Amino acid sequence: MKHLLILAVVAISTFAMADTIFLNSAGGTITYQPSVPSLYGNETGFSFAVTGDPPPGAGKFHSGWLTVDTSTLYATGTLKNIFFNSKTGLLQGVFQGTVTMNGQRTSVYHGIFYESVNLRGSSLNGGYMVFGNVPEPPTFWLLATGVLILAGRHLLREANRG
Repeated sequence: MKHLLILAVVAISTFAMADTIFLNSAGGTITYQPSVPSLYGNETGFSFAVTGDPPPGAGKFHSGWLTVDTSTLYATGTLKNIFFNSKTGLLQGVFQGTVTMNGQRTSVYHGIFYESVNLRGSSLNGGYMVFGNVPEPPTFWLLATGVLILAGRHLLREANRG
């Protein structure tokens, strides 16, 4: 029974993992081009762009991209469902792409990218990305097989005792 409890705790914690990656600190520049409209942010090892034709006052952009290239992190992918709040300066979008940290590559299907922007000062105030680290389906099958084997062993031991 003790083994089943330990396996259940490990399984539940596997499903609940999320990673937060800090992409840049304050610094860098932001350029807004109202004719397109578009936003382009750039700092050493970090850049992004969002473009599209948002409805007046809505702050939504159609598409974009994000690239981070530092000594410990490489991320590249697309941005969608992008929203910019001009009052708070928060740019937010859904990231889909790959992230490589410390030599381990992860496919990200639904990450959220956040960047704090100062349009008046044309500067970036810092950004990060949050994404879920969900195991692939074969991992779930392997985990279920392990649980069944442990449960079967437990039932056999109980039957042999009685």
